[in-house]
Amino acid sequence: MKRIFLIGLIAGIFTISGFAQSKQESEVINIAKQAVEAQQNYDSATLEKLYATDYIEISPKGEIDPREKAIGFYKVADVEKEKARTPKYILDDFKVRHYGKFAIIISRFSIASKTNTERPPSNVGLVLYSLRKEKGAWKIYSAQFTPFPPPSPPKQK
Repeated sequence: MKRIFLIGLIAGIFTISGFAQSKQESEVINIAKQAVEAQQNYDSATLEKLYATDYIEISPKGEIDPREKAIGFYKVADVEKEKARTPKYILDDFKVRHYGKFAIIISRFSIASKTNTERPPSNVGLVLYSLRKEKGAWKIYSAQFTPFPPPSPPKQK
């Protein structure tokens, strides 16, 4: 009887632990998705809330951008015009690592047409987000976008 109780207790602990990890992963993935949606919509106010005060990124162009420059890119005069020209951004295939008040997310970054839903999304690269919990809320303190290299040209015979 004690053995059955012990096995049940251990199984319960693993179930609770797995649920907590799943909840933590969902929280940080949601922050990354909010940031990408804000970028797609040129919503600098949301980025102000999501980025830590010491945020820094390595942009898709390979530039090191401090917080002000990264957010400033999305402060445009005609938001609707920029949104219309911007493809749909997609994050998926998440790999999450938790370290207490810190988390790392690696995700595939794809773009898709907002109008042509029959064309599949194009995988353009990977993004790595570093997050930390500040005053009970997750903040992104760095991001690195790594584009996939262009396909190699066919070899000449």
